[in-house]
Amino acid sequence: MIYKKENADNITLNVDEEIIEYTRDNKVYKNMDKNNMENTYVYSNLFIGELNEENTNGDMLKYYMDNEKKYIVNFEYMEGQNNIDAKMRKILVDWLVEVVVEFGLKIKTLYLCVNIMDRFLSKKSVARNKLQLVGITALMIAVKYEENKHLNIRDYSFISNYTYTISEILDMEFIILNTIDFNLTITTIPMLLTYYHTCLNLNSNIKFLSQYICELSIQELKYLKYTPSTIAKSSIILSDIINKIPYTLHEDKTEYPLTKYIFNLENHPDNQDCIKFLYKLLLSQTNSEQRNIYKQYCLKKHNQVALLLEKISDFIKI
Repeated sequence: MIYKKENADNITLNVDEEIIEYTRDNKVYKNMDKNNMENTYVYSNLFIGELNEENTNGDMLKYYMDNEKKYIVNFEYMEGQNNIDAKMRKILVDWLVEVVVEFGLKIKTLYLCVNIMDRFLSKKSVARNKLQLVGITALMIAVKYEENKHLNIRDYSFISNYTYTISEILDMEFIILNTIDFNLTITTIPMLLTYYHTCLNLNSNIKFLSQYICELSIQELKYLKYTPSTIAKSSIILSDIINKIPYTLHEDKTEYPLTKYIFNLENHPDNQDCIKFLYKLLLSQTNSEQRNIYKQYCLKKHNQVALLLEKISDFIKI
């Protein structure tokens, strides 16, 4: 951690079960004027690179990164669709998040589902009234591949409020699998997040923040502009920076950062564009209509990291 501020090394961290509170010299600063504070540069010193290829983990990373290049989808594919757009896709992904939570499915199932859906939509034009059918069927395929227990085929018709029949879902399954050449063994973001979390021995705040950021990203078509490894790395770097920002308790018992911050990304030139994309995405959640991911990361089991982001947006430039 490097701060261009005198005595910045005295910042310490105290963790409570309910909130995460930062103090300096073991004293809580009060009466802070958030409109009259100097800028402080905050860095991430995390090194996220290739591990030694002689290491088994390094071999695994090499496989993930070689594999991800095989299934890159053009992030501008929606220009070839006449009846659907990026906003409809975003609403669909948000709904799929709700379904995944409701049925207790794995998060990697959601990522595979969205990947299948995007690969299919990049090759086939779809009518507006069939977009949800594509999403439901992609989820069914992902569940069969990733989950130990499969849902009953009737469940997929049920979650669409019986908009689609079992026969329609099975027909769409055949069409999708043939369109994507039955390729389901792909590199997804959770694989790389798990790998980096383990290798870097990150704390729970950074883990949950990076998970939250990555889940938000798949709602946006632009996420396809970046490889899964780039998004995973960038989310961890961004989470590390956010996690280093100290807070102080104001007299009205609200928490403010100690000063205004500017993210310095000079240590991560290859990830700068993606980090900026992810941070802008985080800030947009304040006014977003799609809130299912946000709601999940407001829970205590996820350290309420979504609430943390709301507190710092006025204090950070990137």
